Amino acid sequence: MSPPTGYRLLCDPLTLFSDTRAGMDAPAVCKHIGVHARGKSAHVLYAWEDLSQRFATIIARGRGDRALFYRHGATKYNQRNRVSGQHDTRLSDLGRSQAWALRDSLPPQIDLILCSTLSRTIETMHLGVPDHLREHAQVYIDARLNEVHLGKLQGRRRQYVPSFQDGDLDFAPEAGESYRSAAQRVLSLIADLFDRLADRSPSPQTAVVFAHAGVMRIISTLVYDGEGAADLFRTTHANAECLAIPAERMRLPDYWNRTNHVDDTSECHPL
Repeated sequence: MSPPTGYRLLCDPLTLFSDTRAGMDAPAVCKHIGVHARGKSAHVLYAWEDLSQRFATIIARGRGDRALFYRHGATKYNQRNRVSGQHDTRLSDLGRSQAWALRDSLPPQIDLILCSTLSRTIETMHLGVPDHLREHAQVYIDARLNEVHLGKLQGRRRQYVPSFQDGDLDFAPEAGESYRSAAQRVLSLIADLFDRLADRSPSPQTAVVFAHAGVMRIISTLVYDGEGAADLFRTTHANAECLAIPAERMRLPDYWNRTNHVDDTSECHPL
C-alpha cells in the first residue's frame, strides 16, 4: 500500500520531514526518514517534568484544538483473541468494513491526520478517511504511536497478567516494555501534536489519529484519571472506537511521574 502524496513524519518538535517516493510503504518511509534525515531519531522523548510543563502550556492556550483518536479496525489476531502488540498484523474483512464505516463519523474538516507505523492503523486511515478530507489535511506517521510492546506475550492468547491487575506501571513482559515507558513516548507525541496544531493556524484545529488499544488506554488518562493507575488496565477501547481529547480538558496524572507506584484493584480486563 502506497502512502498518500506528501507523507510526513512527525518525529521532531521543530522539523517537518517529507518523502514522496512512489511505491514506498509507510513503515519504510518512517525507517528511511528516522535513520537518514539529518540524523534525527523517530523517538523524541521528553522528561516527565518537561511534559508536565508542556501540557500546562497547551491547556493554558485555550485555543479549542482537539484530537479524535480512533482505534484501528479489527485484525485476525483481535478476532482470535490473540495479543498483537507490535506484530504488524493487517486488517481482517471485518476490520476493513469497520474502517470504511468510519467515514460516517468523521468531522467535516480535518486539519491533521496521524498514524502509527503499523499497517493496521495506516490501512484504517486509507479506508476510513475520504480522499477530499485527506487532501485537505497534513498526513503524518510516527513510531511513538506504535502499540505497547508486549514482548513474549505477543502472538499468544489474551490472558490476565497479575502485575497489570495490580496496576504496576513499571512491569514489562519479557522482551517487552512497561506501560510507563510506553507512556513517555506516547505523551511526548501528544505534546508535539498539540504544538503542531497551534503552529498551523490561529483558529482551532482538529486532528484525527489512528492508534492502538494500549496507546488509547494511556491517552485516556489525560481526561479520565479514575481512581489511579490500576484503572488504566480496566479501560478498553473496541476496534474503530473513538476517543475525543479536547486540549483544554487534558491533565497529566501524577502517577505517570512516579516510580514503583502500585494501586490496589480487584479486577482488570485482559490484554
